[in-house]
Amino acid sequence: MNRSESVRSARNSSRESFKFHKKECLVTEMKQALILAGGKAERLKPHTFEPKPFLTLNGETILEWQLKSLEKHGFEHIIVTINAFDVDECLHLLGDYVERFPVKLAIEETQLGTGGAIRNALDFIQADSVYIMNVDYLVDANSESLYFVSDAGASILLARPSPFGPVEESNPFVADFVQKPILDHWVNAGHYVFKKSIIAEYFPQVSDLEVLVLPKLAKERKLRCVKRTGNRVTINTYKDLLEARLKFAAYRPKASVY
Repeated sequence: MNRSESVRSARNSSRESFKFHKKECLVTEMKQALILAGGKAERLKPHTFEPKPFLTLNGETILEWQLKSLEKHGFEHIIVTINAFDVDECLHLLGDYVERFPVKLAIEETQLGTGGAIRNALDFIQADSVYIMNVDYLVDANSESLYFVSDAGASILLARPSPFGPVEESNPFVADFVQKPILDHWVNAGHYVFKKSIIAEYFPQVSDLEVLVLPKLAKERKLRCVKRTGNRVTINTYKDLLEARLKFAAYRPKASVY
């Protein structure tokens, strides 16, 4: 073997070693996840008064979809933030899961907001970093990439929005209707990784994650992003729920985390 071949072999060996250690590190970090499931789902009323975690898609609740996905992809410790008045129903649903891997409830006695709900769960967080998702954001997201870019303290998943029926106009006439185009900007896709130290320092006891916490982290350059395209299901309105049920009835979607 000549010198150039030896150098190339050494580089390849180092690269493979780096990949192995990087993957090993990420798997260690990916052990704990938190599901935000304490919202009131006001925009679904009066069509349904069922809390979002317990809405069903293809025979399973949204919370079950998220739990099964996390379990499948190696998350061994799960935290679910939940309102006090939903605890009994949640415990009934979690019966099978708590026997297989630890699921802890971080109970909100009063509404704390999304940021406050995460802070309320701080004592349950054992890992240096925790994967956090909104229960109603079902996304085929790459959790490893979120961990990898969270070195500044936090990371966020971004997706392109697809609105309904925007209109192209040619004054004073309507020129055309565009069916669900992908817009040229990015929005919050509801999946994050936060270091535990960031939660302790930046998350007040009562706070909204998007209004207060994320802008501050962004301003201080502690928040990095991962951009993605592809399928995502977000349930904010009753129309969203009906469309999600149609999608889930047709096929079993990819896991929300992989």
